[in-house]
Amino acid sequence: MSVIGGVLFLDLFEMPEAPKTMGHMMIRQILSPNRRLKLIPYPFKKAETEAAEDHEAEEEPSTDTSNIWPAQICYDISPDCFIHRESAKMMSWDEIYMCWSDENIGDVEINTESGQIKFRTTQFRPTAFVQKTFAEFPLLDWAIEPCGKDRVRFRIQGSSNEICFEVFDGKCRLISPMNSFLETHVAGQWFTPTLFLMKLSQVGLNFQGPQSLKGVDFDPSILKSPAAEESALKGIGFCAQYFAIRRSPSNRHISNSKIALQVQRVVEGTALSEDPLLWTTIFFDSACRIGENDVKIGYCVQEGFVTDETNFFMAHDDIPPENPIPLHSSFYSAMKSLVPEPEAVSNLEQTDAMFSKSIFEVLQATRLLSFSA
Repeated sequence: MSVIGGVLFLDLFEMPEAPKTMGHMMIRQILSPNRRLKLIPYPFKKAETEAAEDHEAEEEPSTDTSNIWPAQICYDISPDCFIHRESAKMMSWDEIYMCWSDENIGDVEINTESGQIKFRTTQFRPTAFVQKTFAEFPLLDWAIEPCGKDRVRFRIQGSSNEICFEVFDGKCRLISPMNSFLETHVAGQWFTPTLFLMKLSQVGLNFQGPQSLKGVDFDPSILKSPAAEESALKGIGFCAQYFAIRRSPSNRHISNSKIALQVQRVVEGTALSEDPLLWTTIFFDSACRIGENDVKIGYCVQEGFVTDETNFFMAHDDIPPENPIPLHSSFYSAMKSLVPEPEAVSNLEQTDAMFSKSIFEVLQATRLLSFSA
């Protein structure tokens, strides 16, 4: 579960003594004689109306909370938070089982328009308004487009929300969505990729992907192997300055050792085309079986050459024998082959290290290649 609006740490204190008015001054005693607020132990039981007659109940501790006065808590979160209504709830932290639990929490009222939350509880434990951590996954779409020197723009469409942000000089800046809360706390500010995604998570925009399939209900076949994913992430990091990159519909239909995505060369002064024929699919297999060995192979094809089956094929009838498809040993090498000009190749090889690292960190955190529909 993911926390929205912070964690409540609840305690009950005795109210200070009534103020004393002296002339034009008012004196109010805040602290107790030992210079501290007086803490009242909680929970406490309702007043007994009859003498205790059942001594057997005292012999064994009871988990029944019906005779405990529940405390009503009311607090506010920002009404601009992005709430996943199907999974959002109040929960408290169970130190024994090390998990969030809604036990002993009831009468929950959530006003999404005002941001006010009311609930009753019989235990003072760390309590928070939480929702499903991976509510945005699997992602529906994503794209990366260069927008300046060592600067790219990410667009990620989740199951409920879509975000757009820029990456530049090792940091991220939110473009959309935007509301009054985000304008005050996030807009116009640059954060490291980790801190940026964390801040979005605090308002319900959690685009940090799972690092494993533990505790998630995704199809396990979509998780890509570490070797394939790492090679693709590095290739994208080195080449994102010169290519528009987007999700390939074929990616989720091929085995976990294979990755496919679409790229289009970006030429300054020329708008990107939506013509499918102008987008090239890069196919990479980190464990291609050749004889008795597994080798890494990448090559560039049109989208139709990658089938919806686990095994891939190439339409040899459409490929002249004198012009075979070049094979590459890495994702980066396959992308680099699409830049024929020597000067452009030289610039590509001198890509800023901080730029490449920040792209890699964003891709590694969001898991775009593994958890896209």
